[in-house]
Amino acid sequence: MGMTMSREMTCRVAGVIGIVCAVGTLGGCSADAITEKDHRPIALAEVRSLTTGKNADRTLLLDSRLAERYDAGHIPGARNVQLSEARARTGNIINPALAGYKTLIVYGEDPGSSAARALTTRLMQLEHDGVRIFEGGMMEWLRAGLSVEKASPVTK
Repeated sequence: MGMTMSREMTCRVAGVIGIVCAVGTLGGCSADAITEKDHRPIALAEVRSLTTGKNADRTLLLDSRLAERYDAGHIPGARNVQLSEARARTGNIINPALAGYKTLIVYGEDPGSSAARALTTRLMQLEHDGVRIFEGGMMEWLRAGLSVEKASPVTK
């Protein structure tokens, strides 16, 4: 039990550090900057609909959790993206690998995921119009009994 709490605490601390870094990087934002109040939540049923329906190829799930957590199990089709990967290598524009999707659905471990909130805010600040946050995250997905994918082991 003590080890589980330590991992959870590590994940939360990493999320807080991500937010602090984001705020530092975005310093000098105008008064009308994007905040968590601007986030557009998405329900589990809509996540499933968008990722399995006719427009599934235009929707991308973004798992904001640490790579170890992603590797242990993630929503099928999700890509592990950290806050630092949201922006293109040059300029203040969205990463081209993400820009081609109509809808970006960000999730984290649970409703308190600071990493998911920070990534959602960053993508919105980079002016992607289709950013949504699945606040229930992996916790809600698993409670619903839905399947997960695990990362394939790296072979040499």
